[in-house]
Amino acid sequence: MRFLRKTLICTVWTLLVALGQYELAAKSGPWLDTPLPGSRAAMRAERETPFRPWTRIPAVDRLLHEGREAAAYYGRLLR
Repeated sequence: MRFLRKTLICTVWTLLVALGQYELAAKSGPWLDTPLPGSRAAMRAERETPFRPWTRIPAVDRLLHEGREAAAYYGRLLR
């Protein structure tokens, strides 16, 4: 049980860090006055990922949308 809990915590932490890095790359232009590496791929992922209210719960829908954008961003970077 303890191993499962630690694994879950590490997985959630890793996903949150990855999402944060994606958001930083996407917003770096307006925030820092200079785009960071990967910002072009992040902006393209934002343009190509439409928002869809899957669950009709705004917070969950926003999290799912941002996760889809981050997945598109990392998929583009890893190609």
